[in-house]
Amino acid sequence: MPVTAHLENGSVTGKLSFIDSAVDPASGSLKAKAEFENHSGLLWSGALVTVDLPLRILKQAVVVSPRAVQVGPNGQFVYRIDANGHGYFAAGHRRLSDRGRCGGTGC
Repeated sequence: MPVTAHLENGSVTGKLSFIDSAVDPASGSLKAKAEFENHSGLLWSGALVTVDLPLRILKQAVVVSPRAVQVGPNGQFVYRIDANGHGYFAAGHRRLSDRGRCGGTGC
């Protein structure tokens, strides 16, 4: 998986080699290790970098807050407002949804 480290004077692309599954409860972060070829000499031991790690891009995905997902006798669903835009949940259409991936709290 590609990883890009951004520094003040440039960026370097490398490869992810390890992800720790334990999440730090204080920061919500996790430890990861990546390998970079440092031909340009931009990376220094102990340097602070900002890292981009694209995990997955879902095209045309509909994203809703986990709080919007309701549970009924036929499973999970969300209310959807119709094309007329009445703006009332009572006027919405009940439609079953597949939660698929969840990226927030309350999942």
